[in-house]
Amino acid sequence: MQCHFGAIYDENGEYGWCRDFETIKKTFLWELETLGTDYVDFGFLHCVDEDADFDKLVEIGVLD
Repeated sequence: MQCHFGAIYDENGEYGWCRDFETIKKTFLWELETLGTDYVDFGFLHCVDEDADFDKLVEIGVLD
């Protein structure tokens, strides 16, 4: 199973993406609960098109 770190859904189920760690974490935990699991096999770094995108995810702690 794969989840996208950075893909988010608001309270209305609308898709978006962000670089805020707490929002990414909240969305990931919601996905785990919704899917009825406590792990994923792969984490996909969402919308990483440039080095700066990757650097930001590292800076906010997503890789940790």
